[in-house]
Amino acid sequence: MLAVDVGGTGLKAELLGPDLAPLRTHTTPTDADRGPDAVVETILRLCADLTATAPIPVAAASLAVPGLVDAEQGIALWSANIGWRDVPLRKLVEQRLGITATVVHDLAVGGFAEARIGAGAGVADQLFIAIGTGIAGAITAGGIPITVGHGQAGEIGHVIVEEGGPLCGCGAYGCLEAISSAAAISRHYADRSGTKRSTAEIATRLGKDPIADEVWAQAVQALSRALVSYVSLLAPSIIVIGGGLAESGPALFEPLRAAMAARVTFQSLPTLVPAKLGARATVIGAGLLAWDKLNEEATE
Repeated sequence: MLAVDVGGTGLKAELLGPDLAPLRTHTTPTDADRGPDAVVETILRLCADLTATAPIPVAAASLAVPGLVDAEQGIALWSANIGWRDVPLRKLVEQRLGITATVVHDLAVGGFAEARIGAGAGVADQLFIAIGTGIAGAITAGGIPITVGHGQAGEIGHVIVEEGGPLCGCGAYGCLEAISSAAAISRHYADRSGTKRSTAEIATRLGKDPIADEVWAQAVQALSRALVSYVSLLAPSIIVIGGGLAESGPALFEPLRAAMAARVTFQSLPTLVPAKLGARATVIGAGLLAWDKLNEEATE
Protein backbone atom coordinates (compact mmCIF):
# COMPACT_ATOMS: atom_id res chain seq x y z
CA MET A 1 0.00 0.00 0.00
CA LEU A 2 1.25 3.47 -0.91
CA ALA A 3 -0.03 6.22 1.41
CA VAL A 4 0.68 9.87 0.69
CA ASP A 5 0.15 12.87 2.99
CA VAL A 6 -0.02 16.08 0.96
CA GLY A 7 0.71 18.95 3.32
CA GLY A 8 0.98 22.67 2.74
CA THR A 9 4.68 22.54 3.65
CA GLY A 10 5.80 18.98 2.92
CA LEU A 11 4.82 15.79 1.10
CA LYS A 12 5.25 12.48 2.89
CA ALA A 13 4.84 9.12 1.17
CA GLU A 14 5.09 5.73 2.87
CA LEU A 15 4.98 2.19 1.60
CA LEU A 16 2.94 0.34 4.23
CA GLY A 17 2.73 -3.33 5.01
CA PRO A 18 -0.55 -4.94 6.15
CA ASP A 19 0.39 -4.09 9.76
CA LEU A 20 0.77 -0.41 8.72
CA ALA A 21 4.49 -0.48 9.51
CA PRO A 22 6.46 1.70 7.06
CA LEU A 23 8.56 -0.32 4.64
CA ARG A 24 9.95 2.78 2.99
CA THR A 25 9.42 6.51 3.55
CA HIS A 26 10.18 9.54 1.47
CA THR A 27 9.54 13.22 2.17
CA THR A 28 9.99 16.31 0.02
CA PRO A 29 8.99 19.97 0.29
CA THR A 30 5.62 20.86 -1.23
CA ASP A 31 6.97 24.16 -2.53
CA ALA A 32 3.46 25.43 -3.15
CA ASP A 33 4.83 28.75 -4.36
CA ARG A 34 5.78 26.97 -7.61
CA GLY A 35 2.08 26.69 -8.41
CA PRO A 36 -0.47 23.85 -8.23
CA ASP A 37 0.59 22.17 -11.48
CA ALA A 38 4.15 21.78 -10.19
CA VAL A 39 2.87 20.36 -6.89
CA VAL A 40 0.75 17.79 -8.74
CA GLU A 41 3.73 16.73 -10.84
CA THR A 42 5.84 16.34 -7.68
CA ILE A 43 3.15 14.11 -6.16
CA LEU A 44 2.96 11.94 -9.29
CA ARG A 45 6.73 11.62 -9.55
CA LEU A 46 7.04 10.73 -5.85
CA CYS A 47 4.37 8.04 -6.18
CA ALA A 48 5.94 6.62 -9.33
CA ASP A 49 9.43 6.49 -7.84
CA LEU A 50 8.32 4.69 -4.67
CA THR A 51 6.11 2.25 -6.55
CA ALA A 52 8.86 1.39 -9.01
CA THR A 53 11.36 0.62 -6.23
CA ALA A 54 8.95 -1.06 -3.80
CA PRO A 55 10.25 -4.27 -2.16
CA ILE A 56 6.77 -5.80 -2.49
CA PRO A 57 3.96 -5.34 -5.05
CA VAL A 58 1.92 -2.19 -4.41
CA ALA A 59 -1.79 -3.04 -4.37
CA ALA A 60 -3.19 0.48 -4.27
CA ALA A 61 -2.45 4.12 -3.49
CA SER A 62 -4.26 6.38 -1.04
CA LEU A 63 -3.67 10.12 -1.12
CA ALA A 64 -4.68 12.38 1.76
CA VAL A 65 -5.05 16.00 0.63
CA PRO A 66 -6.04 19.27 2.32
CA GLY A 67 -8.95 21.60 1.65
CA LEU A 68 -12.13 20.45 -0.09
CA VAL A 69 -12.23 16.93 -1.48
CA ASP A 70 -14.71 14.96 -3.56
CA ALA A 71 -13.62 11.53 -2.34
CA GLU A 72 -16.24 9.72 -4.42
CA GLN A 73 -14.89 11.17 -7.67
CA GLY A 74 -11.28 11.40 -6.48
CA ILE A 75 -11.03 15.14 -7.07
CA ALA A 76 -9.04 17.66 -5.02
CA LEU A 77 -11.53 20.51 -5.24
CA TRP A 78 -9.69 23.38 -3.52
CA SER A 79 -6.90 24.18 -1.09
CA ALA A 80 -5.99 27.61 0.25
CA ASN A 81 -2.41 26.59 1.01
CA ILE A 82 -1.66 24.79 -2.26
CA GLY A 83 -3.83 26.85 -4.60
CA TRP A 84 -5.25 24.03 -6.69
CA ARG A 85 -8.84 23.73 -7.90
CA ASP A 86 -10.69 20.74 -9.34
CA VAL A 87 -7.65 18.50 -9.79
CA PRO A 88 -8.66 14.95 -10.88
CA LEU A 89 -5.95 13.50 -8.69
CA ARG A 90 -7.22 9.91 -8.58
CA LYS A 91 -7.37 9.70 -12.36
CA LEU A 92 -3.89 11.19 -12.72
CA VAL A 93 -2.36 8.79 -10.19
CA GLU A 94 -4.08 5.75 -11.67
CA GLN A 95 -2.88 6.71 -15.14
CA ARG A 96 0.69 7.21 -13.95
CA LEU A 97 0.92 4.13 -11.68
CA GLY A 98 -1.51 1.66 -13.24
CA ILE A 99 -3.04 0.77 -9.84
CA THR A 100 -6.22 1.68 -7.99
CA ALA A 101 -6.06 4.99 -6.12
CA THR A 102 -8.24 6.84 -3.64
CA VAL A 103 -8.23 10.52 -2.68
CA VAL A 104 -9.35 11.43 0.83
CA HIS A 105 -9.43 14.46 3.11
CA ASP A 106 -6.24 14.64 5.17
CA LEU A 107 -7.80 15.65 8.48
CA ALA A 108 -10.65 13.21 8.09
CA VAL A 109 -8.26 10.28 7.81
CA GLY A 110 -5.94 11.66 10.50
CA GLY A 111 -8.92 11.89 12.83
CA PHE A 112 -10.06 8.43 11.76
CA ALA A 113 -6.67 6.99 12.70
CA GLU A 114 -6.56 8.73 16.09
CA ALA A 115 -10.14 7.64 16.82
CA ARG A 116 -9.50 4.04 15.81
CA ILE A 117 -6.05 3.26 17.20
CA GLY A 118 -4.72 6.53 18.62
CA ALA A 119 -5.39 8.96 21.46
CA GLY A 120 -9.16 8.88 20.97
CA ALA A 121 -9.58 5.10 20.67
CA GLY A 122 -12.83 3.97 22.25
CA VAL A 123 -14.33 7.48 22.61
CA ALA A 124 -17.56 7.92 20.66
CA ASP A 125 -17.68 11.73 20.40
CA GLN A 126 -14.50 13.63 19.68
CA LEU A 127 -12.78 16.33 17.68
CA PHE A 128 -9.37 15.84 16.15
CA ILE A 129 -7.68 19.11 15.29
CA ALA A 130 -4.32 19.45 13.58
CA ILE A 131 -2.42 22.71 13.87
CA GLY A 132 0.38 23.11 11.38
CA THR A 133 0.67 25.24 8.24
CA GLY A 134 -3.11 25.48 8.49
CA ILE A 135 -5.78 24.37 10.95
CA ALA A 136 -8.53 21.86 10.30
CA GLY A 137 -10.47 19.31 12.26
CA ALA A 138 -12.20 15.96 11.95
CA ILE A 139 -15.44 15.22 13.76
CA THR A 140 -16.40 11.82 15.14
CA ALA A 141 -19.95 11.62 16.51
CA GLY A 142 -21.40 8.42 17.95
CA GLY A 143 -18.28 6.62 16.76
CA ILE A 144 -18.93 7.63 13.13
CA PRO A 145 -16.62 10.03 11.23
CA ILE A 146 -18.57 12.99 9.85
CA THR A 147 -17.38 13.48 6.26
CA VAL A 148 -20.25 15.40 4.65
CA GLY A 149 -19.84 18.46 2.45
CA HIS A 150 -16.74 17.48 0.44
CA GLY A 151 -14.62 17.62 3.57
CA GLN A 152 -16.02 20.96 4.76
CA ALA A 153 -17.31 19.48 8.02
CA GLY A 154 -14.69 20.21 10.66
CA GLU A 155 -13.03 23.14 8.85
CA ILE A 156 -12.56 24.91 12.17
CA GLY A 157 -9.56 26.81 10.82
CA HIS A 158 -11.91 29.04 8.87
CA VAL A 159 -14.16 30.00 11.76
CA ILE A 160 -13.99 33.78 12.21
CA VAL A 161 -12.55 34.46 15.66
CA GLU A 162 -11.51 38.09 15.21
CA GLU A 163 -13.68 40.41 13.16
CA GLY A 164 -11.43 42.40 10.83
CA GLY A 165 -8.43 40.32 11.88
CA PRO A 166 -5.50 39.13 9.71
CA LEU A 167 -6.10 38.09 6.13
CA CYS A 168 -6.40 34.31 5.71
CA GLY A 169 -5.34 32.29 2.70
CA CYS A 170 -9.02 31.58 2.01
CA GLY A 171 -9.64 35.29 1.38
CA ALA A 172 -11.50 36.06 4.61
CA TYR A 173 -10.26 38.15 7.52
CA GLY A 174 -9.91 36.96 11.11
CA CYS A 175 -10.01 33.18 10.54
CA LEU A 176 -8.60 31.00 13.30
CA GLU A 177 -5.98 29.72 10.85
CA ALA A 178 -4.71 33.26 10.26
CA ILE A 179 -4.02 33.70 13.99
CA SER A 180 -3.33 30.34 15.63
CA SER A 181 -1.71 28.13 13.00
CA ALA A 182 1.99 27.45 13.33
CA ALA A 183 2.59 29.43 10.15
CA ALA A 184 0.60 32.39 11.46
CA ILE A 185 2.40 32.42 14.82
CA SER A 186 5.78 32.52 13.06
CA ARG A 187 4.58 35.21 10.69
CA HIS A 188 3.13 37.44 13.43
CA TYR A 189 6.29 37.06 15.48
CA ALA A 190 8.45 38.07 12.52
CA ASP A 191 6.21 41.05 11.76
CA ARG A 192 6.52 42.37 15.31
CA SER A 193 10.13 41.49 16.07
CA GLY A 194 11.81 41.69 12.69
CA THR A 195 13.26 38.21 13.29
CA LYS A 196 12.02 35.03 11.63
CA ARG A 197 11.67 32.09 14.03
CA SER A 198 9.91 28.74 13.89
CA THR A 199 6.99 28.05 16.20
CA ALA A 200 9.15 25.60 18.16
CA GLU A 201 11.74 28.34 18.72
CA ILE A 202 9.06 30.81 19.77
CA ALA A 203 7.73 28.31 22.32
CA THR A 204 11.16 28.05 23.95
CA ARG A 205 11.25 31.84 24.35
CA LEU A 206 8.00 32.09 26.32
CA GLY A 207 8.49 33.92 29.60
CA LYS A 208 11.70 35.52 28.31
CA ASP A 209 10.55 37.32 25.19
CA PRO A 210 7.56 39.72 25.46
CA ILE A 211 6.80 39.48 21.74
CA ALA A 212 6.74 35.68 21.91
CA ASP A 213 4.43 35.88 24.93
CA GLU A 214 2.11 38.30 23.14
CA VAL A 215 1.86 36.32 19.90
CA TRP A 216 1.44 33.01 21.74
CA ALA A 217 -1.27 34.39 24.04
CA GLN A 218 -3.16 35.79 21.07
CA ALA A 219 -3.03 32.39 19.34
CA VAL A 220 -4.17 30.52 22.46
CA GLN A 221 -7.07 32.90 23.09
CA ALA A 222 -8.28 32.62 19.50
CA LEU A 223 -8.01 28.83 19.64
CA SER A 224 -9.94 28.68 22.92
CA ARG A 225 -12.70 30.83 21.41
CA ALA A 226 -13.13 28.48 18.46
CA LEU A 227 -12.96 25.31 20.55
CA VAL A 228 -15.52 26.53 23.10
CA SER A 229 -17.89 27.32 20.22
CA TYR A 230 -17.40 23.77 18.99
CA VAL A 231 -18.01 22.39 22.49
CA SER A 232 -21.27 24.35 22.69
CA LEU A 233 -22.46 22.84 19.40
CA LEU A 234 -21.42 19.19 19.64
CA ALA A 235 -20.18 18.58 23.21
CA PRO A 236 -17.30 16.18 22.46
CA SER A 237 -15.91 14.08 25.29
CA ILE A 238 -12.35 14.58 24.10
CA ILE A 239 -10.40 16.92 21.84
CA VAL A 240 -7.27 15.40 20.33
CA ILE A 241 -4.74 17.99 19.15
CA GLY A 242 -2.06 17.08 16.65
CA GLY A 243 0.21 18.84 14.21
CA GLY A 244 3.42 20.71 14.86
CA LEU A 245 1.99 23.08 17.47
CA ALA A 246 0.94 20.19 19.71
CA GLU A 247 4.60 19.21 20.02
CA SER A 248 5.09 22.26 22.26
CA GLY A 249 3.34 20.23 24.98
CA PRO A 250 2.50 22.06 28.22
CA ALA A 251 3.31 25.42 26.62
CA LEU A 252 0.16 24.94 24.54
CA PHE A 253 -2.06 22.64 26.58
CA GLU A 254 -1.84 24.38 29.97
CA PRO A 255 -2.82 27.90 28.85
CA LEU A 256 -5.37 26.49 26.40
CA ARG A 257 -7.14 24.52 29.15
CA ALA A 258 -7.17 27.63 31.34
CA ALA A 259 -8.47 29.84 28.53
CA MET A 260 -11.27 27.41 27.69
CA ALA A 261 -12.22 27.04 31.36
CA ALA A 262 -12.50 30.82 31.64
CA ARG A 263 -14.92 30.94 28.68
CA VAL A 264 -17.40 28.19 29.53
CA THR A 265 -20.50 28.70 31.66
CA PHE A 266 -22.78 25.66 31.56
CA GLN A 267 -20.74 23.57 29.11
CA SER A 268 -18.74 20.56 30.22
CA LEU A 269 -15.10 20.90 29.26
CA PRO A 270 -13.79 17.98 27.21
CA THR A 271 -10.46 16.36 27.93
CA LEU A 272 -7.62 17.88 25.90
CA VAL A 273 -4.97 15.38 24.85
CA PRO A 274 -2.08 15.38 22.38
CA ALA A 275 -2.35 13.14 19.36
CA LYS A 276 -0.75 9.76 19.81
CA LEU A 277 0.21 8.93 16.23
CA GLY A 278 2.12 12.14 15.63
CA ALA A 279 3.14 13.09 12.12
CA ARG A 280 2.14 9.63 10.82
CA ALA A 281 -1.57 9.99 11.69
CA THR A 282 -2.57 10.99 8.18
CA VAL A 283 -0.64 8.28 6.33
CA ILE A 284 -1.82 5.68 8.84
CA GLY A 285 -5.42 6.81 8.38
CA ALA A 286 -5.08 6.74 4.60
CA GLY A 287 -3.59 3.26 4.84
CA LEU A 288 -6.32 2.03 7.19
CA LEU A 289 -9.09 3.20 4.86
CA ALA A 290 -7.36 1.75 1.81
CA TRP A 291 -6.79 -1.64 3.48
CA ASP A 292 -10.43 -1.64 4.67
CA LYS A 293 -11.57 -1.00 1.10
CA LEU A 294 -9.35 -3.74 -0.33
CA ASN A 295 -10.61 -6.21 2.30
CA GLU A 296 -14.22 -5.30 1.55
CA GLU A 297 -13.67 -5.82 -2.17
CA ALA A 298 -12.00 -9.17 -1.50
CA THR A 299 -15.03 -10.45 0.45
CA GLU A 300 -17.65 -9.29 -2.04
